[in-house]
Amino acid sequence: MKHKLLLVLLFLSTMVGVGQTPIQGEFGALTLPEFRKKLQKEYGIELFYDPVWGDSLSLKGEESFSSLEGFLSAFCNQNGLSFFQQGKDVIFTQGQALNPKLPQGFWESPIPQESERTGEFSYLNAESPKESILANPENQVYSIGSFSASTAPSVAGYVRDSRTGEALVGASVFIQSPPTGTLTDNFGYYVLNLPRGAHELIYTYVGKKEARRNIDLQGEGQLDVELEEEILSLGEVVISGEKSQIESVQTGAVKLNLGEINTIPTVLGEADIMKISLNLPGVQTVGEGASGFHVRGGTNDQNLILLNGISVYNPNHLFGFFSAFNPNVIKYAELFKSGIKAQYGGRASSVFDIAIREGNRNKLIAKGGISPITGKVSLEGPIPGNKGSFIVGLRSTYANWLLEALEDPRLRNSKAYFGDVIGNLTLPLNEKNNISISGYYSRDRFRLDNDTLYRYANANASLKWRRSFSNTFSGLLTLGYTHYSFSMDSERTPSNAFSLDYGINQSQAKLDFDWYPSSKHHLQFGLQSSLYDLKPGELLPTQELSGIRPQILNSERGIESAVYVGDEFTLSSRLSIYTGIRLTHFTMLGPGEVFLYAPDVPRESSFIVDTLSFASGQNIKTYWGPELHFTSRYKLSSQLSAKVSIDRSQQFVHMLTNTIAVSPTDSWRLSNTYLSPQISDQVALGLYKEFTESGLEVSLEGYFKNLQNILEYKDGADLLVNETLEADVVGAEGRAFGIEFLLKKKTGQLNGWISYTFSRTRLRADSPFPEERINEGDWYSANYDIPHNVAVISNYKVNRRVNFSLNLAYRTGRPTTVPITQYQFRGNQLAYFSQRNEFRVPDYFRADVAINIEGNHKVDKLGHSSWSFSIYNLTGRNNAYSVFSRFQEGRVQTFQLSVFARPVLSLTYNFELR
Repeated sequence: MKHKLLLVLLFLSTMVGVGQTPIQGEFGALTLPEFRKKLQKEYGIELFYDPVWGDSLSLKGEESFSSLEGFLSAFCNQNGLSFFQQGKDVIFTQGQALNPKLPQGFWESPIPQESERTGEFSYLNAESPKESILANPENQVYSIGSFSASTAPSVAGYVRDSRTGEALVGASVFIQSPPTGTLTDNFGYYVLNLPRGAHELIYTYVGKKEARRNIDLQGEGQLDVELEEEILSLGEVVISGEKSQIESVQTGAVKLNLGEINTIPTVLGEADIMKISLNLPGVQTVGEGASGFHVRGGTNDQNLILLNGISVYNPNHLFGFFSAFNPNVIKYAELFKSGIKAQYGGRASSVFDIAIREGNRNKLIAKGGISPITGKVSLEGPIPGNKGSFIVGLRSTYANWLLEALEDPRLRNSKAYFGDVIGNLTLPLNEKNNISISGYYSRDRFRLDNDTLYRYANANASLKWRRSFSNTFSGLLTLGYTHYSFSMDSERTPSNAFSLDYGINQSQAKLDFDWYPSSKHHLQFGLQSSLYDLKPGELLPTQELSGIRPQILNSERGIESAVYVGDEFTLSSRLSIYTGIRLTHFTMLGPGEVFLYAPDVPRESSFIVDTLSFASGQNIKTYWGPELHFTSRYKLSSQLSAKVSIDRSQQFVHMLTNTIAVSPTDSWRLSNTYLSPQISDQVALGLYKEFTESGLEVSLEGYFKNLQNILEYKDGADLLVNETLEADVVGAEGRAFGIEFLLKKKTGQLNGWISYTFSRTRLRADSPFPEERINEGDWYSANYDIPHNVAVISNYKVNRRVNFSLNLAYRTGRPTTVPITQYQFRGNQLAYFSQRNEFRVPDYFRADVAINIEGNHKVDKLGHSSWSFSIYNLTGRNNAYSVFSRFQEGRVQTFQLSVFARPVLSLTYNFELR
């Protein structure tokens, strides 16, 4: 009979038995935690109990007791418990009382025989006193494979959460002798190639109880395992869920723990996976609330953002104040800054891989939350008939209602709205085949004081079919579609009324294979292709009096294809290497036109001498080349490793912007005759150290990156609806280098991390023609060049229900270009600007605090709830987002624009119904 065991260990300094311990005072209506404190304080008795029960147990009524035994008897009677005492120890059980002696006849039970179920042993006598022991999977022996099979011996399977049934990504599976292990992949799947014979498999995952399975391995077979949740004491709180940096081969890889995201204060109380990434070393942002991010000197558009393996072009809402991803639905998010595997391609700087959860396979669960600006809800559960699981999340803002309640008429006439829906459906067809379907859609609308209306939308869909051909060989087919569009409408001034539209569509197909030829090799290979269909811009007048000239740019189409192969292999217990090559091919297709410019003159629209026309499907321009990836890890000791990585990446799509941050008006263009692919070459070195006893993890990484064909705009360039775009941009080269330090405390009541980054990013645009030079062809700082960046993320767990967070952020002010004087020209007053990015805005500093309060942990509750109170920008510092200038009193006046110049208070309520 299964029962929960409640251990109560009483350590007394005297030899008096527990049951005869005299007690005085009123004990009625005391909860278990309150009674524990009273025993500790007044009688020196230390009481430990299952924290899952929380304060749900108490003694009803006001009664007095002369002995501890009397109170325990009354307490157990009212709460359906039993207790056992021996000396100074007391043990509570729920249901059957504990008997510390072996049952009669224990040693007389029959010898176990093999059951009909392959690989499991059980006792034929169902009434045997050993039944409960043998029901434990850790006491069974699983027969894997057949001795007569021709396949090499291997064990594979899925590691899942016993409570939700969801796959656990990054779980450790290993044997101790000989030391051999692996980690589960993004599907929770593992493969271990082991010698024939008996082995003990050990399964571990952060926040889960360790599981062990005894196997008799003779061939190829499967063993699935479910891990139970582990209730940790306060001294054992773990906040980290990423792979060990000591064991992992990759450099510059960080997995974001969703538990951390919910405790870190963010503006307006909305948990934001994108904003949390800005606290990681090597990741920069250009301003308060700005969307987009820069990784190790790369531009905004050089980050490949994947949602369930499919590209996302704008991962933000309301100009970057909110992330586009509902945190309740996200399974994990992993950022790769270097050591990127060959399976990833299409961007030159980093990969931000985000996965949607499969949904609870065991029960229906609803989650939600309300903050000052947004509301969200999600629903997940099993599909009837044990046919899979689903999850769907909805989120929206009610900012319009708040704006209408304000006194400022400009704000009352403004509009701010976003909404998104995201979901995933998982369908396991059989043991060999699994299908998942995911989708995402979002819309944004913003208008300030009845002025220009901005609208943009994201759509993302994917179909995945995973097939296991054998334990060691599997394939994954991914079909996906991405859409992003924006529009601007302005009718405030009839003579200037216009409508501007832009859109990009991308269809993707990927076929990826995983092969484990031996315990020392993990081979990945495949082929991928993307079809781009761009609508570069359409500008139209919307009123009869409008003087806007209609402009419609020709659509752009291109195909990007690649084949790749990568192998991670272990040379020894200390040395592991990953080598990969990706051969990429890009073709821009017709219909289209290419302008020809006069030779030996600057590329300007006035020097166009001819136009080449291409029919539909005709090859306009082709680029191809190899991308090499190499990473090596050497373990100097069991807790210290050194790594080196070399990466080359190419990018065939370009984002056009002349703003400091990503905005809805940013458009994308394909590589063509004049826009060459962006190329990044990076070398990274790192040292990684773990201190197991203290739970500390330290890493130090350095990198150097060389960039080619970075798009920079000429002074006065017009990037919207420009049919001669190549005449307004120049290709720049770049150099970036930096050092990143991360100190992370993973356990204990106080945990968190401290990161520091020193980095520089310099650009140069030189040409024989002065019109195509920037800063006279000299090196200059990129507008995201931020030398010093410090982040402190701390979380203190007061008790099981209350935790406190304090975050600090400091970074050097970003570069900017400002007018330094004025002059008269033909009767007009004009500004004379400094060299590009010659000056910097003031340094940035911000402090945030938050307190998170969990609901009680009563076992009979329908659901669970929590409150979060946060103060963003606690000191009210007036941090500069940007600067602008005006002519006043005959001279140039420069002003500083701040987004949050005072503390921002937020109160968020979250709930979960089961």
